[in-house]
Amino acid sequence: MVNVITNKPVFEEQQSFVRSKLGTYRTLKVKGMVNLPFNDKVALRLAGSYLKRDRFADNVVTGNSKDDRDLYGLWATLGFEPNERARGWVMAESFSESDNPFRAGKQLCKKDNGRNTIDGVPVVGLAFPVTTLRCKEAPLAESHERVNSVATLARGLAISAGLLNGNAFTDPLVRDWRKIEYATRSFRR
Repeated sequence: MVNVITNKPVFEEQQSFVRSKLGTYRTLKVKGMVNLPFNDKVALRLAGSYLKRDRFADNVVTGNSKDDRDLYGLWATLGFEPNERARGWVMAESFSESDNPFRAGKQLCKKDNGRNTIDGVPVVGLAFPVTTLRCKEAPLAESHERVNSVATLARGLAISAGLLNGNAFTDPLVRDWRKIEYATRSFRR
């Protein structure tokens, strides 16, 4: 269980801060807060955050740029303490997000080209297309090949049925971390 407790207004003093960061891909992050005590019994705390970033990656299959972010959050907390035995808070918040994320990542592999084995272990029947991506255990520096298409469910079943023969992914892997190869388009909700 996770219990998140937001900062409450401070009755005794006025407080504020603003922090901002600039980064690559025209990234802008801003956070801020202001605490306004009206008297020793009522105070208001306003806080907010904002994040804006341009596209981060390109899909070389569809030609789309993806993974931009535009989001903000605002929080207001009114605190009151009419006497030493009673204390309360009223909170309101607003959050907005407009982003365009990839629904897939970059798959790195040291390909296992074995026809009926996975890293030397025999595999038969329908277990073959559903048990692995046909990648051997290897250091990251050696994992720069495409997965074996035989390992995808559709191609594995097609090979089992005699409709296809062998690995269809023969092109070299695009090694740029910011170049994603994903055949379908994702849409904003």
